[in-house]
Amino acid sequence: MSIGPDLMNYSVFQGNREHALTFIKHLGGVAIFRSFPPVSRPGTDFESPLRQESNFYYLTGCEDEDAYFVWDIVDNVYHVFFTIPPEDAKTWMKVEDLPEKKKFGITNFHDISELKPIIQTILAKKHHPIHILDFQCEKQVREECGIPQDVPISNADLSYFMGEARVIKTPAEIELMKVASAENATCFIETIKRAKVGMTETDLQAYWQYFAYKHGTRGFHYAFYPIFSFDKNASFLHHYAEDNQPSKEDTMCLLDAGTSYRLYSADVTRTFPLSGKFTDRQKRIYNYVLEAQESAIKMVKPEVNYEDLHWQAMRVIGNGLIKEGIIVNVKDVDEAIEKDLVSVFFSHGIGHHLGLDTHDVGGYPRGVERIQKPGFARLRTRRVLKEGMIVTVEPGCYFNELLIETALADPVKKNHLNAEVCRSFYDFGGVRIEDDIVVTKDGFYDLTNVPKSVEDVEALIASGKDLPRI
Repeated sequence: MSIGPDLMNYSVFQGNREHALTFIKHLGGVAIFRSFPPVSRPGTDFESPLRQESNFYYLTGCEDEDAYFVWDIVDNVYHVFFTIPPEDAKTWMKVEDLPEKKKFGITNFHDISELKPIIQTILAKKHHPIHILDFQCEKQVREECGIPQDVPISNADLSYFMGEARVIKTPAEIELMKVASAENATCFIETIKRAKVGMTETDLQAYWQYFAYKHGTRGFHYAFYPIFSFDKNASFLHHYAEDNQPSKEDTMCLLDAGTSYRLYSADVTRTFPLSGKFTDRQKRIYNYVLEAQESAIKMVKPEVNYEDLHWQAMRVIGNGLIKEGIIVNVKDVDEAIEKDLVSVFFSHGIGHHLGLDTHDVGGYPRGVERIQKPGFARLRTRRVLKEGMIVTVEPGCYFNELLIETALADPVKKNHLNAEVCRSFYDFGGVRIEDDIVVTKDGFYDLTNVPKSVEDVEALIASGKDLPRI
């Protein structure tokens, strides 16, 4: 699908400011956010496309470089300062003049030359301290904003409470993420339909990138760099496409990718056979992962601990590994989890928050620590689910030779793993299935509309068998 740029209404960012204020009001003082500078390659005229700093964008919708958002939290008055390129820049690029910045819906917008005088006016109110994000440079902020040394600057709280705000999406944000998800679904469907034996990872990636640009609309087209992994490469969680491995008759591809709409992300994973038919072994492992995912998704509703989804997925995958004869000599799956056997094959957390960033902020509230146990230690969040959160649910099962051989060398684990069966899977790679889930008042709904049952995946590939190469 293609969705026109007129869908964007900058009032979404007014809603974000109102929402964020409820989380940072207690801090008092003044919050200063700086946009990212341009990223250039030293010694050249090359500049990479700017991907805006997420908190700055969340509050303004502005993708300009070298801009400032200054927020007097006490009075709830804010200003945006833009760096307008010189007149001769219009020879090289499209330049918006200052009056055109009215589109952002912010009354107080200025040229960057007014930054220091207006900061001085705000400082005269004695609204202290100045709050900056934890990665911002205090020295740079002081110099560019003209803040004296006797005015305190704190980076202790702003990032955390902005994360607390961003972890709950407003209804308008969810609408933007629906667009990102719809566009991403189109990219997946059109790419998977064109899967053919003999393709390389980069062949398939080229299709996805083509459709990302063809069907994407506004803003950065990628939420993150896509992952295309064939066969054994899929045993590595983040493997990027290579062009030296033509697929075979029994090759599976793990495709983990996401487009973005106005910087709001989608993030989906599907695993599928390039031949269009799963082998019996592939089908068994795939269905263990699919059952793990679907059973975990059904648990999603407010007040559920997100880590409980991980436990559920571990149990389903663990039972599958026992059934395959990979895990042996245990009385039940709980013993297999306790002995850290399942985490050899499912080594990552079940998912993460999703929003302006793919691995979005707000994973660990203050006072909540990581579970120091293999598999669980890599959980990206230990939140109690709340209405308005968007999380991914993405269990996987991988046959990573290094992890398995390390386990087989362990004096305890080796007694519970069938070495011969384990090693017979080294050519398999892995399976991951991922959907993006909105927590609603009474449960959830799934933003991801990409086929994932064995039958539907095979039917999708079959539907594209006569499509010509682009």
